[in-house]
Amino acid sequence: MMNGELQTDDLYTSKPWTIGLKKYQEALKTNDMYFYFMPMYKDASYLSYLDKNVIPDFTNKKSFLEIKEPKISVEYKVKVTLH
Repeated sequence: MMNGELQTDDLYTSKPWTIGLKKYQEALKTNDMYFYFMPMYKDASYLSYLDKNVIPDFTNKKSFLEIKEPKISVEYKVKVTLH
């Protein structure tokens, strides 16, 4: 979220969520960006759309939320021209 507006989101896939920040470079000079995480609930209807092998184990719990330590990495792109 930035300025009260959703900038990006990611439905659970069990894979790391990668966000490219370059497109927010100018806005981040004067605005804060906030990340909100919401748990999945055992009875959520959208779980039926996910592959069964990525659905978390809800045994003995009604909800699931796992946030691991964020990692920031620099990504470089280079254009290669062959002569």
